[in-house]
Amino acid sequence: MPRDDSAVPNPPLPRGVADPVTGVGYVGEPAGTVAAFQLADGASVWRARAPGLPVAAGVAAGRGWVFLAAAEAPGVLRLQTLDAATGESVARHGLELELEDAVPRLSLADLDLSAHVTADGLELGWRYRGSYGGGAPPSREVEERFSRLQAGALRYSPRAGTVETLPAGRKPPPPASFPYRQRGRWREQAWLAAGAVARLDLDGGQDGELWLECWPAEVTGGATGSPMGRELVWRGADVEPSVTGDGSHLFLRRTRPPGQLWHVVTVPGGEAVGQVPFAQGDQWPETVEGRVHHLSGGPDGGLVLRTVELASGRHLWDRELASARETRPSPPPPPG
Repeated sequence: MPRDDSAVPNPPLPRGVADPVTGVGYVGEPAGTVAAFQLADGASVWRARAPGLPVAAGVAAGRGWVFLAAAEAPGVLRLQTLDAATGESVARHGLELELEDAVPRLSLADLDLSAHVTADGLELGWRYRGSYGGGAPPSREVEERFSRLQAGALRYSPRAGTVETLPAGRKPPPPASFPYRQRGRWREQAWLAAGAVARLDLDGGQDGELWLECWPAEVTGGATGSPMGRELVWRGADVEPSVTGDGSHLFLRRTRPPGQLWHVVTVPGGEAVGQVPFAQGDQWPETVEGRVHHLSGGPDGGLVLRTVELASGRHLWDRELASARETRPSPPPPPG
């Protein structure tokens, strides 16, 4: 059964989350299924038909749950709850984000989600990272209303089937950053990591130096003044940075000529902690308890979840994700 830990978010995986206490990972697959597997070796636990991406897993009201999120147009976030032991669908709830016509096509990749399991269910915060898309240029009144609707928070109880809106304080946008990839998308704003606001700064153009800068977490907006830490992480602009979903690690790869390694440093701190192999098409690196999980190209254009040791780069296991052509759910193994 998943951990009973209502204060700490699950470590992220590519397209999902991990539960290190139980040693199980949950990922959404291109086939519209969710797969549960052993983190130790990638062995299957169950596969269930359930479109969306896992955002949290844990014990609430005495039962193990996996919570999924999926975006639906126009402006609806659908929550689905699965039984963590079997993958059986237990509950669904559609949440109207009130983005109205400003976001005619809502994508889950446009939302920054933060989630953790509570004693009764799920607490979920969200922030829309996209821009106004309502067609005609918005009036000031429409712009102000859209700004108010760009973030929110809720408490969801799957047993009662209720959703409670929580206060979501408005914050200035984070400071700008040298572009980096996170969760499969390019970002150009600072990110949160271990009580700090972190960003990348390139000094000196193409022949310059890439620095990791960090401020206390309460700093927002322009992040003025001297940072509490500034570490040199790369020389030159020929680099593609990637940041893990929890913001704790920065992966750096040379682009000219194409590099075959990810150089990994901690955030904050900028301490070099490992080098792991990189192949063309690899993306979405995440770290869980000394291991790197990332997506790689698979057979027939599919995706493979690849796992290596962070310290040594040693390959541990691969797990192919079900493609749209593979849609049969698999039951959990028999007890014992």
